Amino acid sequence: MCDMTHFYVWCVQVVHTISMAAGNLWHFAILFFVLNFGFIALGMAQFATEREEFSTPVRSFETLWEALLGSMLESGAIPSARWSFNPLIFIYLICYNFFMFMIMLNFIIAIISDAYIKVMESVVDFEAEQEFFTDVISVIFMSVKSLVLRWPAHRELIDGLKQCPRTNVDYGVLRRVFPQWKLRFSIFFFELC
Repeated sequence: MCDMTHFYVWCVQVVHTISMAAGNLWHFAILFFVLNFGFIALGMAQFATEREEFSTPVRSFETLWEALLGSMLESGAIPSARWSFNPLIFIYLICYNFFMFMIMLNFIIAIISDAYIKVMESVVDFEAEQEFFTDVISVIFMSVKSLVLRWPAHRELIDGLKQCPRTNVDYGVLRRVFPQWKLRFSIFFFELC
């Protein structure tokens, strides 16, 4: 499926960015789960006896995930009234949000940005990777030029060069593979390549 995305430049950049960031994203996932597990264990150890939301690991994870997304579970007459009343829970949730939202979010943004910058540098250095309309104009220009100069079709050129026993091609090899070419057209072909 990833090979199908190579037809469009932006899809290629996304695929290459993800593949280049894969190693760092794996490290990020490990760090994310370790920190999450640590906060879950701390919440259960500190608040399991007084708060039902921290009674089990699953409930602790759900509570912390809800806090990370910005919503508090209803604990009394006013939402979050009993949360802010206990200063330990307040400090615990602030620390969790700081580490998981501020620090970890910045880590993942830095990882993806770094990979994207590397991909964009390789795209700029790669001459064949052009903007879509530039590619279309180049293909039309070369098609007209190959008709005017009577160059062989791409498939014929590829098949002829595959039959060559040598890896480098010079004028003599080109004349043996394509004897029907006129001398000046084959020389002009070499000058362009």
